[in-house]
Amino acid sequence: MGADYFYKKIDSTLRGNIGTELDAALEGSGTETIFLCAAFPEMGRITRDSVHYVNGIKVSESSYGKDIKMPVSESNIEKLLAGEMKEPGKVKVFDAETDSDLENIAKEQGTVFYAGAAALAGKLAGSWFNKDMLPPFVNESSGPVLAVTGSLNPVSLEQAAFWQETGYAVLEDENEDDSDTVRDMLISAGTVKDESALERISRRAAGLWKTKRWKNIIINGGDTANSFMAEAVIKELRVLRSVLPGIAVTQNNNRFLVLKPGGYGKEDTLVKLAQVFNG
Repeated sequence: MGADYFYKKIDSTLRGNIGTELDAALEGSGTETIFLCAAFPEMGRITRDSVHYVNGIKVSESSYGKDIKMPVSESNIEKLLAGEMKEPGKVKVFDAETDSDLENIAKEQGTVFYAGAAALAGKLAGSWFNKDMLPPFVNESSGPVLAVTGSLNPVSLEQAAFWQETGYAVLEDENEDDSDTVRDMLISAGTVKDESALERISRRAAGLWKTKRWKNIIINGGDTANSFMAEAVIKELRVLRSVLPGIAVTQNNNRFLVLKPGGYGKEDTLVKLAQVFNG
């Protein structure tokens, strides 16, 4: 397609089929070397001596090592790729612990193919395109937010708890009352660990979405997003811009959505997103 630069996005906790995808990227592009950095320092994900850490814990020993669907069993990125790739020697793994490290990697010469998390992509965008920063996101439909969380990631649970502690409304999975009141509200599966709970809250949130009473919605967690999008029959989103590190706002017709990874952010992230939507 005539592209000048390539970026293979990977998960900053090393989940997914990274090695297989990098093999395919090498084959498809014909490039000899891919520069890879999985670090996202602002989110507590760093790489030191090729070992990847989340909030100071080796990723395989963190909650991501116990992920129900895709646990990460190896924290050393070079070892991980050696076990998955046909030609792991073609991937140069970079350490990074700070934003300055990422900026230095983005200045590396001799390649047009990088791979990594969202953080390095942001640094490369600046050096590749040299465009001024976009103006702040201004929501054209400021108003109440419907937040939905089915993620059991400890970060997500902290965010849901902080939401409630701050005084925002919460509807637990079994609570059928008060869902017609249009205000900032979180629909939560609580700490229930079965897929039926996720399906129930996704169905409930999709039903509220279809009523069009809420124009702004936050979906917390990948499985929650997948389930909600299917229930709401949303097939297309227009990405507008980043509103918080690693978190983008999207648009569907005249409504706005944030699909937030469960493990992203600090305890006040859901509240901050609601404040963005409220203007």
